Amino acid sequence: MVPEIAEQPPIRGTDRPSEPEPTRPIPGGGEQPSIRGTERPSEPEPTRSIPGGGEQRILFRVTAPSTAGFDNYFLELTRLGEDQLIRLSDDGSNPEDLAFDGVFSGAHTGHYARYVTARLFGHAPDQEPTLLYSGVERTDDVHEVILGWRLIRRDQDFTAVRAPAAYPGNITEVHLGLPLLVAFGWGGFVLAYVGFLFQRRREP
Repeated sequence: MVPEIAEQPPIRGTDRPSEPEPTRPIPGGGEQPSIRGTERPSEPEPTRSIPGGGEQRILFRVTAPSTAGFDNYFLELTRLGEDQLIRLSDDGSNPEDLAFDGVFSGAHTGHYARYVTARLFGHAPDQEPTLLYSGVERTDDVHEVILGWRLIRRDQDFTAVRAPAAYPGNITEVHLGLPLLVAFGWGGFVLAYVGFLFQRRREP
C-alpha cells in the first residue's frame, strides 16, 4: 500500500520571478515595451541656440583717388580657415554702390566669424598686383560688418589704411585743394565786409 503524501503549502521566498511583459511591435520597425500606468514619458531637453550663429555679411569699401594708377582692386580673405578671393568693383553692380565714384566695393557672406584676415591688392596694367594692406580685422557684429580702407600716398607709393567708413573717391583730391578753397572763402568774406563798411560811410 502506497502511503499518501500530504500536499505541502508553497514556501515563501522561493517563487520564481515573474516573466517580463511581452513587447509590442511599433509600426515602421522596432519594438517598444508596454507602458504600465498612465505616466507620460519625459520631454526631451530643449536645444539652446548659440549666440552669433548663422549667416554673416561682410561689406568691403576701398576709397581710391584717380591718381593711384590701379585699374582694379581685390581682397584675399581668410575666414574660418578658408581662403576667399573678393573682387572689388566701381561700376555700380553692387548694392548701394554708385558707379565710378572712386569707391570700390564688394561683399562676402558666410558663417559667423569674430576675426578675419584681409589682404588688399591693387592691380595696374601690365604689372604684378601690389600689396596695399594686410591685417587681422575684428568682425563682432553677427549680421553685417563694414570694413573700409582709404588709399594714401607715402613717399612715391600708395598704401591703404583702415578707415571707419569709405568716403567718396575724390576726397583726397579735395584735400589737396582745400587750402585754396579756404583762401578764396576768406577773401570773399573780407571783400564783402569792406563793401559793407564803405556803404555805411556813404549814408548821410
